[in-house]
Amino acid sequence: MQKLIFEVTNNDMSPCLTRGDSVTYELIKDLRLYNSVYVVILNNIKMVVRVQVLMRGGIRIIFDSDKTNFIQLDKEQLQNLIVIGHVTGRIKKSGEHIKGYSLYS
Repeated sequence: MQKLIFEVTNNDMSPCLTRGDSVTYELIKDLRLYNSVYVVILNNIKMVVRVQVLMRGGIRIIFDSDKTNFIQLDKEQLQNLIVIGHVTGRIKKSGEHIKGYSLYS
């Protein structure tokens, strides 16, 4: 599967990812989401976010820099979210590629 690269432009996922780092990701073929990290478009902004799947069918978008400040989307609001890809790795701004780097926890 082809790996794509997206540069992180803010510190929303700090300390895990910081401005200038990049992530590698794979395009999503089906929209079955899991508790993991994704590249998404929300409110016309492309970003990296942590997704927590909720029991009643919605999701919570969590930013690692402030886990108490999250966005919760119910089933109907999910249509406003475009999930582009599943994050599979990290490239530090120094250029070091961390293979097998997991953002899933």
